[in-house]
Order: sequence, then structure tokens, then C-alpha cells
Amino acid sequence: MLVCLVMIAVLLHLPTGYEQALQYRQAERCIGLVLETDNSTIKDTGLVRSGEQRCRLRVLDGNFKDETITGVNMLRGSLEQDKLFSAGDRAQIVISTRGGAVSNVTMIDHYRIPWEIFMAGVFILLLTAVAGRTGLRAIFSFVLTVLAVWKLLVPLYLNGWNLVWIGLLVTLLLTVLIIALVYGFDRRCAAAVSGAFLGILATAALGILFTDQFKIHGAVMAYSESLLYAGFQHLDLTRIYMSSIFLGASGAVMDLAVDVTSAVAGVVARNPASAALKRRDPA
Repeated sequence: MLVCLVMIAVLLHLPTGYEQALQYRQAERCIGLVLETDNSTIKDTGLVRSGEQRCRLRVLDGNFKDETITGVNMLRGSLEQDKLFSAGDRAQIVISTRGGAVSNVTMIDHYRIPWEIFMAGVFILLLTAVAGRTGLRAIFSFVLTVLAVWKLLVPLYLNGWNLVWIGLLVTLLLTVLIIALVYGFDRRCAAAVSGAFLGILATAALGILFTDQFKIHGAVMAYSESLLYAGFQHLDLTRIYMSSIFLGASGAVMDLAVDVTSAVAGVVARNPASAALKRRDPA
């Protein structure tokens, strides 16, 4: 746990090199309270809605705090992406400015952060109440994983490093630390880490081989093309797709490695004589 806490502290203070990158230029991201809505221009054709919803908003933060403005919620006819607002909702909005005045207000999504924080707090309380120190270690491993992806993996990818090798290296680092939080640094940890990483290597090899054989381009990932248009034309989306395969599989592989290792360790603890006999007579 001490090693994990040190790693978390280091990653929290580690610069990514993209701290000054601006997502919105000549615009400000704020929170708006929906006062009233106008749905008169929405075209409803069964399940699909298109057109735009106009909302009267009161800005809750930023340079335009307490001002009342009109926001536009564009509907694209997609159940996945479209959302509707009602009076009393809080929305994430982007205020575009021109000459210091509001020129356009785009409504992005519902503002969910307070409820997300509440849900996370309830989850942490339940996890620690049921699992005790093991639950606390699981929380630390989750925080460490998020920070490693955010502070190490993504910046290195954007800087053009070899995507597959960096992905494997970061996955190995996380595998060692996460499994060590369960067992500590002992033989069980070594067995689980070696088994898990061999499984991840096999997954990586299969992903690399069959991505080429299936002629799958990395642009099949949702919103991946926006990376290229955001000034990162040098990125190899296909290699990012390959690395996402074994990164996504690593959690399940680690769970399986820990389960098998725990089962074998339990058998040996119950009957050490049989384990010694197996070592002397493999047949």
C-alpha cells in the first residue's frame, strides 16, 4: 500500500506536457440552470427526433455568472447522442464569445458531477465496510490505474511513442502493483503476475495478428477520427486499436490469474504434503 500511495503521489504531480492545451478557444465552458424550454422546432418522427431545442438558461459560474442567456440544443436524430432538457435541469454549456459579448451558446450534456461524486462516495463506503483493508487496496489500485492511463499512457501516445510496447510496459507495471496489493511481494504475487502477463502477451499477439488479417482500421473506434482533426495526424489509429485490445483484456486476465493462484495456494496450505510429493514425483 505504501508503494501504491507513493506512485499515486508521483503521478498526481507528474506533468503531461498538455496542461496549457485549450479545448475551447474563444469560448468558456460553464454550468447553466435551465429556466424554460422551447420545443416548437423539434421534428418528432417516431423514435427519432431532429431539429433544435431552445433553452432559457441562468449561468451558474464563470465570467457570465448570473446572466440569463439562450442556449441551443441540437438534435441529430441519434438516440445515442441526443438528449432533451427540462426546466430545473443543470446543463454543461459552452459560451462562445466575440468582442467580450456572448455570440453563441451550445448545450453539451446534463451536468452530473454532484451525483457522480455522491455515487462514488457510497461505493467507497460500501466497499470498505464489506471488504475492509482489501476494499481499500482495491480503491487505491483503481486510482493508480486511472492516473497511469491519464498521466503516462495518453501523453506518450500523443507524443508518438511505440503504442504497443508502451501499452505492454504500462500494463506490466500496473499488473505488478495491483496484484501486489492483494498478496504483497511474495511467491503468490510472482506466480499471479507471470501468469497474468503471459496471458496479456498472448492477447496482444492475437490482437496484432488478427487486426491485420481482418483488415480492421483503428478508425472503427468511436470518435477516434477526432484525434486526427485535433492536430495529431501522426497518430496510428490501428496501433492504438491493437493496444486497446490487450489493455481491455488485462483486467479479466488479472482476475483469472489471482483466482487460480489463490486456489492453488489454498490447496497447498491445506495439504502441504501432497504439494511436496508432486514436486518429487511429477508423474
